[in-house]
Amino acid sequence: MDDDTRTRLGREGTRIIHQIEDALDNAIALQGQLVSFLPQARKDAGLSAVFGQGLFDNASDLLSDLTQARRRVIEAHRSAEAVARYVGYVRADGPGQNKPPPDSVAGVPEMTAAPAALRVVEKAA
Repeated sequence: MDDDTRTRLGREGTRIIHQIEDALDNAIALQGQLVSFLPQARKDAGLSAVFGQGLFDNASDLLSDLTQARRRVIEAHRSAEAVARYVGYVRADGPGQNKPPPDSVAGVPEMTAAPAALRVVEKAA
């Protein structure tokens, strides 16, 4: 595969993955709004907690399902990065995004010391 093809395919794959990640983040945020809205709407309507429990269960389950879908997309993203390295495509950050280092855990770089803004309030026993 020549460099132009590798670059074109890598950019297109990266674009698609980022669109999926953004769509899932938006869906999670909206679903979270719905889950938070439902109990207050029930109270405002003067209904017993029994009313709408099925709706609340379904909305909460969907939030969990979306979170699992996001996890799967991140796993697919990591797999795509492995393939990209194999074919020699240089990793590309999304627009306005920085990627964590490949050796980070769950997308959070290892911290060797607490940032200056954080302090220990109480040590665990």
